[in-house]
Amino acid sequence: MKYKIPKYLYRGDSDLRNKRLLKSTLHHYQLQTNLINGGEGREITEKPLIDLIDKHVNIGWEHTHFLSFSECEKTAIRFGINCETEDVESKFEEYYQSEQKWDFALITIDTDRISFTPIEIGVYVGFFNPSLSEFSNNTKYKIFLINVVEYLTIHSGYEISKFNSTRDEEWLILPATMKQLNYGVEYSAILDGSIIYEVKKFKKN
Repeated sequence: MKYKIPKYLYRGDSDLRNKRLLKSTLHHYQLQTNLINGGEGREITEKPLIDLIDKHVNIGWEHTHFLSFSECEKTAIRFGINCETEDVESKFEEYYQSEQKWDFALITIDTDRISFTPIEIGVYVGFFNPSLSEFSNNTKYKIFLINVVEYLTIHSGYEISKFNSTRDEEWLILPATMKQLNYGVEYSAILDGSIIYEVKKFKKN
């Protein structure tokens, strides 16, 4: 089966513990991974990719380098507020104010804004023009995009991750532009938002 990259990928995010400073950074059109909050950037190059993906999708990784997205908007909403999709329609309303009094956000990525090259089954390297000033010296911003379902087909085992990623139609983005971070020059842990198509914010009724 040949997979294709969807035009839109969706992420629901509430950042309940404020580890990634979502509410104070999202209006600048940037997303931060948990790595920003004390993780070790070298892990991404020192450990097998399959084990890191399994750690993120199955076990849970407090300082993950990845951002999870879904092909399915309803799945992203469910993750954004940790509830069933029907609860969104009855308990939440879209929030249009400039204050930070919203409860979760739905972020849509437009993959057509990224130039992709496949590097192995289910893994793509992508480049796009950055919009954040801290990346203005970079000609292009670099990411890796991973179709988790497809990538796991070439690995035996990892059954829980296979089940979870299939259910959630999960894709991972790894921000891969280098910058000074924590203990040295590492992947940025910040996803430049020029590829963000839309941001919707929701608040409990």
